[in-house]
Amino acid sequence: MAVLLRSAVVLVGAAVLVALTAESKSDAAQAPNGAAAVYDVVLLHGRVMDPDSGLDAIRNVGIQKGHIAEISEKPLAGRETLDVSGLVIAPGFIDLHAHGQDQRSAALQAHDGVTTALDMESGVFPVTEWYKSREGKAPITLELPLDTLLLE
Repeated sequence: MAVLLRSAVVLVGAAVLVALTAESKSDAAQAPNGAAAVYDVVLLHGRVMDPDSGLDAIRNVGIQKGHIAEISEKPLAGRETLDVSGLVIAPGFIDLHAHGQDQRSAALQAHDGVTTALDMESGVFPVTEWYKSREGKAPITLELPLDTLLLE
């Protein structure tokens, strides 16, 4: 169970990594008095892989208010720290051909690092009601084909 939770936390950090550049330096990383910030969560010694910037290195990641605030080679302080040595921190993956449109399937995909799934075949109907039923509950984003939306 601990390994599963540890992996899930890394995936949460990974989901927001997509918006980062290689070596994010944030003004928010400094406390008002110039001291180093204390982040909500710090992931220590993870292999950060960011295809956008090309970064592939061991780094420490500071997360503040659900967003990555800093990626650093230097030690970071956090209210909660997790040693993720041997694990990869990466942007969420896109599943280009998903069949499971239910909450259980979405949860399983999230454990695999998927943050967006595309159902490009039949979709669901009625679409509007289906999206409303998932609002605030879905662990990942699921997108449907345009022809399904046009049926409504």
